[in-house]
Amino acid sequence: MTTARNVVLIIVSGVLLFAAWRLVGQILAERDATDNPVAGLSWRPADPVALLQLTEQQRTGQDLASAAQTARQLLAHEPLSGQAFRELGMISDQRGDRAQAKKLFDIAARRAPRDLPTHAWLAQYALRQHDYPGAMQQFDIVFRQAPERLARLAPALVQMAKEPAFADALAASLRTNPPWRVAMLQALQSRTDDKAQAQVMQSLQSRGGLSVEEFSHWLNSLMAQGRWGEAYARWADTVVKPGGRLPTLFNGDFSTAPSSAGFDWYLRDIPGVLLNVEQQAAAPTHQVHFSFMDRGIPDAGLEHPLLLMPGHYRLTVQVRGQALASELGLRWVLACQSGPQIVALSLPAGGSFGWRQLTGDFEVPDKSCQGQWLRLTNPVSGGAGQRVAGELWLANMQIERLAN
Repeated sequence: MTTARNVVLIIVSGVLLFAAWRLVGQILAERDATDNPVAGLSWRPADPVALLQLTEQQRTGQDLASAAQTARQLLAHEPLSGQAFRELGMISDQRGDRAQAKKLFDIAARRAPRDLPTHAWLAQYALRQHDYPGAMQQFDIVFRQAPERLARLAPALVQMAKEPAFADALAASLRTNPPWRVAMLQALQSRTDDKAQAQVMQSLQSRGGLSVEEFSHWLNSLMAQGRWGEAYARWADTVVKPGGRLPTLFNGDFSTAPSSAGFDWYLRDIPGVLLNVEQQAAAPTHQVHFSFMDRGIPDAGLEHPLLLMPGHYRLTVQVRGQALASELGLRWVLACQSGPQIVALSLPAGGSFGWRQLTGDFEVPDKSCQGQWLRLTNPVSGGAGQRVAGELWLANMQIERLAN
């Protein structure tokens, strides 16, 4: 019995030592697999990480024959390894056999669908073939898995979008609402390359791929870049033109709710001002109603972008007030995008009064006032004199050009 027990103990000890040795070898192989793959393979000859790293080292060192042999060794142990096919594809590419490389990368993409280098190569290959939809399909995979890549690649995508076919492919990809859509639109609108931006955004717009908010942001970006004429043309194509023509001041009768987009009225939130559009049976039917809460305000929160050519103009508006109280009265001011501010019309400073029509003449100077904002402002810059109280109604606003 004692002899048998000793034999069992020797066998068990041997098994434990062998297992411990295997474990130590695995730990050492994993330690060396990336930094020193040769050492790692000395502990585990079939370690997939070490074989892949060695393949990459041999390939980048231009030892293509050894790299191919190592990659095949990896496939012998890991036949489903997409990275091994990717490395074989890289080797074929470096040898100049791009057709064979494409076949190998296609296999790599099927077996390792999340391998970013594979999709990057396939995107580059598609671009060389002018297969822009195919390239965007690969970019989409990359951006979904690694959103930070878009920040680095966006400038290149914008540059390529100068080509109409690529712009259409980019727009088609954006229409699928990928998670990187917002960042790409921001990149397009933050660039001053008007051709690329216009082609992508127009392609999106023409196929109904822009939301109202996105369309508004696009127009605002054009105006911020000083491209008011282009912004107006884009907007004018989307609105109903009464009598076939657009008035100088669009929606001056407030018959439609202000959209805060394009060349329509914008309603801004101003502390101390309640602002809404009302519809009443008595004339005028539509009107803007301000309730001022006796607080200091820089402006009333109502503004409208305009594209007025140099010349003489007249602003007409109907107003009504109730217990209105302000130091100097509110004013309609034409603020040039890059130029002077022009007082177009001053309103009564206070009191209660029924509907009355007010007019004010103003001049848009030559060249120094390209693109304007019409705003209802407070001429008092600060302090107690900036307080406004009471109620004010506005209706039937018009701007007409006068003969010189």
